Amino acid sequence: MRLFALLLLLPLAACTEAPSVPLSPEDAAERDSVLALLRAADTAALAAAFDRLDAFRYRVETRTEQLGTDGRTEATRTVAAEVTPNGGVPLADVVQADSTGAFDYGGFALFASEPDIDPLPAENPATLVVPEDPAYLDPRGIEAYQFRFASDTRLGDRRVRVLSIDARPGEGDDKTLRHAQLYLDPATGDLVGIRLQQRMTSLLFSERSDATILLQPGPAGGWLPQSTRFETTLDALFTAKRHFRLSRRYSEFAPAAAAAR
Repeated sequence: MRLFALLLLLPLAACTEAPSVPLSPEDAAERDSVLALLRAADTAALAAAFDRLDAFRYRVETRTEQLGTDGRTEATRTVAAEVTPNGGVPLADVVQADSTGAFDYGGFALFASEPDIDPLPAENPATLVVPEDPAYLDPRGIEAYQFRFASDTRLGDRRVRVLSIDARPGEGDDKTLRHAQLYLDPATGDLVGIRLQQRMTSLLFSERSDATILLQPGPAGGWLPQSTRFETTLDALFTAKRHFRLSRRYSEFAPAAAAAR
């Protein structure tokens, strides 16, 4: 299912700039500390974790859903596969496939197709999500965002630092990015997780998209994918709102050389 095509629609959004509200000394100091970590973070580490899958056998479970306006699931397609490296072209042995309901794309059918049994993403998910030049690091746009330290959390057995970014009321009302959380390995500064919420609105079309990628410690050290989740809600003139979700979970890692013996 080409859900990423739905996420890439870019309507024009009208905007009106509001006067800037000065930060308190405490907020300014926190902002500067968060920005220093963001600028030093190795964001390529997230994509590298997916490239590292070539060295492992693993299980991946893929679930595609369509949800109604009440949040209830209307249709699903679930596929579980055992994946084996194969010289850069992994082999996925489907061990389970289930479906319920029927997907209904309405006026958005041009941008989607029926979910198939391919359990692997066509592209590295991190390269589609992590912005190369994020708006919140643009000196011209920093004042449009709030920067905070969120509570530390754990990915697997590792403690990770969480940085939170939100569009500021007023200054950030016209920004597509509404909220972001970045998870950093405190020992290395590597980006090991990300959550993004984006909102795009025009007179004819609106889209709400949410993306989450989380890593986990691998059996041989380093980080490997834990889960990905992409959601999009589309609303356009003359067609009913549609809400889709695509999620994957990775588990049962075994080094390929050891698994082959």
